[in-house]
Formats: sequence, C-alpha cells, structure tokens
Amino acid sequence: PKLEALRRHPRYLEIMEPLLGRDIKQVTNQLHWKPVGAKFTGYRFHQDLRFRERPEVYSNLDRTYLNTGLAIDPHGPENGGLAVFDRSHSRGYLGLSDDGPIMKGETQEAELRRAGLDPADRVDFRLEPGDLAIWTLLTVHGSLPNKSGRDRCFMINSYVRAADSPDRGEWVFREGISTPLGSEPE
Repeated sequence: PKLEALRRHPRYLEIMEPLLGRDIKQVTNQLHWKPVGAKFTGYRFHQDLRFRERPEVYSNLDRTYLNTGLAIDPHGPENGGLAVFDRSHSRGYLGLSDDGPIMKGETQEAELRRAGLDPADRVDFRLEPGDLAIWTLLTVHGSLPNKSGRDRCFMINSYVRAADSPDRGEWVFREGISTPLGSEPE
C-alpha cells in the first residue's frame, strides 16, 4: 500500500505535469538494490529505448516518456549510484550495450568512445534519501558496482503521457487526480 500511494504522490504530478500533462500512466516500477558484497552490481551504459520492444503500444517515446529514480539510500559513485552523459538524449539512439546484458559489469571506455561519448564527460549523481532524478529513454545512463560498505537502493518508476500510450500502463493521474490501481493491474 505504501508503494502504491508513493507512485501517485502529488509531488510526482507537480514534477511531471509540465512535461507530460495531467493524464499520466505508469509503465514500469523497479527497485534496484545493490547490497554490500554482491558480485554483479554494475549496469553498463545504455539507453532504455532498447527495452521498449512493442512500439505499436506507444507513440512519441522520445518526448513523452520519463524515468524517475527515487533515492532510498545515500547514492553516489562509491556505492554504485546512477551516472549519465549530459545532453546524450539529443543524440538519438546510440546502440550502447546492444551486444548483450547490461547487468554484468562496466562499460569499457572504448565502447563509449565508439558511440561518440567522452568517458570524462560522465556525470555521477549524488543523491540523498528522498532526492529524485529524472531522465528519458534516450539518456545514456548506467552505474558502477557497489564497492562501498553500505547498500544502495533506488526506486525507478517510468511514466508516459496517457494519450501516447492508450493500450499500455496503469493510470496514475487522470485530469490531475491521483488514481489508485484497480483490482487487477494490467
């Protein structure tokens, strides 16, 4: 019940309304937990557009789809926090990590350079519990392994403008009104 209420908290509407409007659906909900000592906790750099395999259920993905990441624990490069390449969303789809899984290891510098990205331009997020990050399906992002002595937990929700996804997702806001999940979520 707490997570269900959180996904449609009024602050989410306040943040997303200027970008998506007042009719918004949720498409994904994930919890990324990187415990101390876990073997595989790095995420290769990638663009989430790769994972939207059914384009017929969406439109305007490059403009009307947002990912949000809520820091549950303090979040930085030492414990595997999110990192992005600034303005990478404006470069189109780059095909990073399309050769296999993204959840095993780190992106090599040569791979970033082949995609036209300078590894020195990586921006590491430093977030405190309750801070929210926002990125698009075309934003190049990933994270290093957790090599610290503390866990890192991050809740990711993806939202889309409802008009651009009529057959996919769960209502979050209808005309700006917080909408609970139905008895049978899609």
